[in-house]
Amino acid sequence: MAETQRRWTVMALSRIDDLTHADRFPDEVVDRIRVGYESQLSRIDRRLLALSSGGGAGGSAEDGPGDGPDGSRAVPDTNGHLRAGRELHRLVIATERTELDRLVTRRKVTERVAGGVRAALDVDETTMRP
Repeated sequence: MAETQRRWTVMALSRIDDLTHADRFPDEVVDRIRVGYESQLSRIDRRLLALSSGGGAGGSAEDGPGDGPDGSRAVPDTNGHLRAGRELHRLVIATERTELDRLVTRRKVTERVAGGVRAALDVDETTMRP
């Protein structure tokens, strides 16, 4: 599952780049969301390294499937950045869901793995601040 999560995280970073070329979102928002996904990718890479070096299932509570890259903080939203961040993150999640469905249809990902990815996406989406 970690390899699938890695694939999704890399795809999400690519989607962020695609969406930001249109200058639709403030740079601060894009940077915050990108840093969240880069941190998630780093956690996944550490988990994969532990697995490949015989470190067992690896990981800790901090790098479970529900760790989202939203990066929301309780700060005043003076420029609408929180709203823009939620919008950007929702667009990325929608892309991740579409790609997941495509891979399941092509039988590149099992339903078991897809269920774990869907659960992680659900958690990310539902934990975004309103």
